[in-house]
Amino acid sequence: MAKTKKGLSCLVGTGHLGYSPLHPETFWRGLELFEPKAVIADSGSCDIGPEPLASGKASSSAEWQKHDIEVLLLGARQKGIPLIIASASDTGTNKGVDQYAQIVRDLVAEHRLGPLKMGLIKHDMTREYLRRQLRDGAIIRGLDGFSPLQRRDIERTTNFVPVMGVEPIMSCLSENPDVIITSRTSDCCPFAAFAMHHGYSADLAYFWGKVLECGSFVAYPKLVNQAVLGTIYEDRIAVTAIHDDQRVTPVSLRKHAAYERSSFKGEAVAGGFIHIDGMEAEEVDEKTAAAWGSRFEPSPTYTIKLEGAGYLGHKAEYLVGIRSQSFIQKLDEVLSHTRKELKNFYQDVPYELYFTRYGIDGVLGAREPRDQDQIHEVGLLIEVIAAKKELAMEIAKLTGRLLLFTPVLSERGSAGRVQLRNEEASYYGKVFEWTMNHIIEYPSAQEAAAHFPITYETVRPS
Repeated sequence: MAKTKKGLSCLVGTGHLGYSPLHPETFWRGLELFEPKAVIADSGSCDIGPEPLASGKASSSAEWQKHDIEVLLLGARQKGIPLIIASASDTGTNKGVDQYAQIVRDLVAEHRLGPLKMGLIKHDMTREYLRRQLRDGAIIRGLDGFSPLQRRDIERTTNFVPVMGVEPIMSCLSENPDVIITSRTSDCCPFAAFAMHHGYSADLAYFWGKVLECGSFVAYPKLVNQAVLGTIYEDRIAVTAIHDDQRVTPVSLRKHAAYERSSFKGEAVAGGFIHIDGMEAEEVDEKTAAAWGSRFEPSPTYTIKLEGAGYLGHKAEYLVGIRSQSFIQKLDEVLSHTRKELKNFYQDVPYELYFTRYGIDGVLGAREPRDQDQIHEVGLLIEVIAAKKELAMEIAKLTGRLLLFTPVLSERGSAGRVQLRNEEASYYGKVFEWTMNHIIEYPSAQEAAAHFPITYETVRPS
């Protein structure tokens, strides 16, 4: 499709569909004030941890998901523009695509919408497919400290998703659907695909998606789930805040471009790398900032990320309060001694023990910059993971009691040195772990896209 001088706009009503309810007021205002050509929403994240993917249960409330989809669908239908929802139901599983598709069907019936054309993009990868890849000699590289994928990693995995790029979405857009729902997608790709479908460059399209994927987080001050308008031109992108108290500035745009990144160089996505270290930004008006200078570098082979998670065990928690200064000063020694005592009790039993020291470094850990000399109170969270619930509860409880009467300290008196918040440990539930954080390579984008089949259906109100 041909580009226009006025640019191409999309309305973004939320930064994570369903995670918490969006605010419809700014979304409807955006539809009134502007002429967006699509409503686009990302609905997935790894930030929620491995549990939703491994358990097959969404992190977000079903009611919140329906609320958000209802607002976005009604707005898109009112304007006759497509609605694109990526990474359905938090993790982008095929089950999530089916769930969101059913919500759309129910809303079409409830509001007497349609008929409308809905495109569903799933994936066809299975654990057996990955086993076959390994048998055939493929090296599936690990990311962020993960070793190359092994057969044991596949067997530990309850569920996994491949992360698609722009190509399946662009293919779906060519069939002019009213609604698109996808399995797991690189967060920027639904936006980039829409822009590239309309003829805009990959250099700007991926960057456009990067700054829009979290919705109103790109604006200042940070207000959650307000609508923003994104516009792409031939030589730049722009983002406009819609809430009365928000604005997008060159600074907020630059800061968000580096959001969730370890450096300002850029970000790897399916099929390549977005370079943002050459970006420049300027104010357009009191609500809008523009940026340019990004560059997309295709990878030599087309890479797809694999995200997988599996069951780890049962977790119990125990909270201990510490105010004794000698205890706090010797806390490292006390905890080390406690670990050794536990090993004597449970020599042949596998378990994992974690101490989180709130008031010292419970949030930042070793990166905590503050001086620890003035600490007067510590909340010590004990976490134990074991194969059985009863064992995890028992070890957590014993850990607290060993701390209560630790022999490490030389204070006078025989009273316990800590406050046990409760007599019994608390059962958290089953816990899960990331088992796949890997890259699988394909000779071409077409071969990679073949793993994301598209189906279409006509949804009618009755």
